[in-house]
Amino acid sequence: MREKIAALLREDLEKKLGKAIKYERDFVELSGDIFEKTTKQISISTLKRFFGTVTCHFKPSKFTLETLANYLGFDDIQAYLEGFDLTTQLHKNSWSQLKNRVNLITEVSLESLKLKTGYDPGIFVLRPWGEKYLESFYQSSKSATMVVAPDGFGKSTMLIQLVERILTDPTGKHKDDIVGLIDGGTFFNLYSRSSSIELLNQLLELKIETSLFLYFQKHPEQVNGCFWLIIDDVDEVFYDKLKQHQFIENLTKIILLHRENNWVKFIFTCRPENLNIFTGFIKKNPILENCWFEVEFDNNNMAECINIPLLNEKEIKFIFKNLGVKNGKPLKRLDNDLLDTIRHPNLLEVLVEEYDPNEELSIFLLLGRYLNKRINSQPYRNEKLQLVNRFFELCNLAKESNSVIKEQLVNNTTEMGYHELVSYGILYELTSPADFFNSNIYVRFSQNSIFDFLLFKKWLQHDLPDLERFKKIKEFYENNVQMQCRLLPLNVKLFLHNKDYQAILHIHQQLEKGMIVADDSSDTLPLCMISIAEVVKMALKNNPALRELFMPWIYSSRLGNTLYGKELFNPNETMV
Repeated sequence: MREKIAALLREDLEKKLGKAIKYERDFVELSGDIFEKTTKQISISTLKRFFGTVTCHFKPSKFTLETLANYLGFDDIQAYLEGFDLTTQLHKNSWSQLKNRVNLITEVSLESLKLKTGYDPGIFVLRPWGEKYLESFYQSSKSATMVVAPDGFGKSTMLIQLVERILTDPTGKHKDDIVGLIDGGTFFNLYSRSSSIELLNQLLELKIETSLFLYFQKHPEQVNGCFWLIIDDVDEVFYDKLKQHQFIENLTKIILLHRENNWVKFIFTCRPENLNIFTGFIKKNPILENCWFEVEFDNNNMAECINIPLLNEKEIKFIFKNLGVKNGKPLKRLDNDLLDTIRHPNLLEVLVEEYDPNEELSIFLLLGRYLNKRINSQPYRNEKLQLVNRFFELCNLAKESNSVIKEQLVNNTTEMGYHELVSYGILYELTSPADFFNSNIYVRFSQNSIFDFLLFKKWLQHDLPDLERFKKIKEFYENNVQMQCRLLPLNVKLFLHNKDYQAILHIHQQLEKGMIVADDSSDTLPLCMISIAEVVKMALKNNPALRELFMPWIYSSRLGNTLYGKELFNPNETMV
């Protein structure tokens, strides 16, 4: 029996320290950490004897056992032991003791998630949406929820904040709750060091009769709060599809078992393309669907399954304010075009990572960096580039359509690159019925800004003079006004980025030739001209050099007067 106690202690010490304890440096680190946490000293030689690396025929002293129990968060060794049946190492009768034990998993997972995300609490604050989402879920009768979004949307960051700032706040309303946070990407690292923790075993091999949940269901008087099981990247625990299905099937059974227990709550995160595994189990057992809070499973469009809202302007300003303070310099102006793009968290992430307050921010700079990081990079760099080129080849540079059939796009050599682009949220799938017996899976780019930027880069490869390229794009999409209105303004933005203001003026002069412009009305003007004017109006407000060049033409030209003559330009007005 003494050996079982010692084995349990050794395992919990390794989990607390976050590593296996085998070598001299490990014992030095453990001894120092024990002293830091308890102000009590256990020598390195004593620890070596306790872990069996040095032969010893004497049992540990009471001081050693008490100190180790204190280090693990217990009042004394008796309090540590009272919570467990040592014959099975299962929790016996104490909510608080279970909380301490599960917390060991949460601490390791928090550390792992912070390293993975590069978490900086000074910049990434808890979004109001996340806090409201958690509270609404907690108040609901549903037992499970899932945050669904591609990589880079802040799923892991949100979980870190929810766990640290709300669920484990020692002064908050959840102070008595048990919070089991598991990083799905490092599940087996956790399991290898904590295989005796029954919670992890339950997820791999469901045994209802020994479930810790079942124990408290039979002893409701011992429930002292809410039990939260939170798994980040639940779709990454297994890469093997068969094992992944088995794992998620166990989860769905546990959820069903506790669908009426309002003290058990499950939160998972998942990428949209892997949601179909859960959908399959729900179709087999429709009762399961009623367990979920605000998750749309049966949807043929992956983009519509995402349930994290885009960032609003207030949130973006707050992040950039913190960045400015951190760098000791004020934030430069952001135009509305750039603001609209970085509402997508995965794009804002890139801008934050490489933020330079001295740099002139632009849509070209941001998208160029993002695509270098996500497409023109390993792993599967060549495959990803092939897919992008093949996409624009199949849709003929989006002359008539901006989607392609997956079967024509992806083959065996590019499959891994394709999955990479989908996981980043660059591409997404949607299913469209072809006839009664068949359906086609179409692929699209998830964001117009990324699609337009890559398409425009294809046009840049034609190596045409700037004004000739503008003319060719206008002619090529003559029957696709939507693409005209997206690509021609992008051409103007490139001129602005390169400070080629004369080219912008020349475009207006060329477009004016042969154009009938009614006085004081833009209703008869081509839509592409209106979209170009929106870009120029924004630039005129913040660009004295462009304003100086344009003003004479504006007031001498009917087109200029119609598009810009009524504008009141305030040189001090800024977008942000």
